[in-house]
Amino acid sequence: MKTGMAKIKPIGYAAEILGYREKTIKIRKPTRLTRLLKFPEKVETQRLIILINDAPATLDSIVTDKDEIRIMQMLGGG
Repeated sequence: MKTGMAKIKPIGYAAEILGYREKTIKIRKPTRLTRLLKFPEKVETQRLIILINDAPATLDSIVTDKDEIRIMQMLGGG
């Protein structure tokens, strides 16, 4: 079976909690994003913005070997 690589690129706070700014991961078959990311329990994952190939996604989205994943904290203000 052919193995590809997906790129995970957390930004800002997400990079701090994950401990990296870019990571390449081997993916053998389509996988839910939640299986690839390990967040500390205190992190409110519902307050994160996730993009897969620049399209909105969630932790339940399926990731393949050709995907680029960006993760950032939701911004608020007003």
